[in-house]
Amino acid sequence: MIVYVSLWVICLCIVSSAPAKKEDLPDLIKALNESKFEHALSLAKEGTGINAKDRNDATPLHLALKDYNMKWNEKEEIVKALLESGADANAIAGNYGWTPLLRAAICGKTEMAKMFMEKGADVMAKTKSGVFTPLMNAASGNYEEIVKTLLKDKRVKDTINAINDNYTALRCARENGYANIVDILEKNGARE
Repeated sequence: MIVYVSLWVICLCIVSSAPAKKEDLPDLIKALNESKFEHALSLAKEGTGINAKDRNDATPLHLALKDYNMKWNEKEEIVKALLESGADANAIAGNYGWTPLLRAAICGKTEMAKMFMEKGADVMAKTKSGVFTPLMNAASGNYEEIVKTLLKDKRVKDTINAINDNYTALRCARENGYANIVDILEKNGARE
């Protein structure tokens, strides 16, 4: 049996936002790095620095998903404000090439995943390694609602059996013992 690397560990390491020089960063990125929710929300609503990047190419969308000191409802509020102000839902960050949707899928944030998809996030995005897709991330984490949401997109359903580095969403779910996800995927045409 091949041991499947837990993507939860990767979820915690996706975006490192430690700036080279704090004073060189845009205010919105500073506010997010410092977990200043009200200030970050105000700047996001104004559209100030919504697509700015830190030294790791993380945008405010990536940082809002990462912040460990903010509550998830605060993060959702900031993400919503960023998207309404025109933030790029397909921005790629870091050495792994994570998009906001890839991140939301691996962390099980259904509402955020839906928000990104509504704003045109690429449901077929892959990490820079070319292995993981949002569907694979959601299947690996046992996130049933995200799996179901992604499968509503014809492109995802049509490529449900796509093999990336010997992995499929079905294999990810099966190797992690998520029978409920296996069932959903098989009902949508997944085969090994």
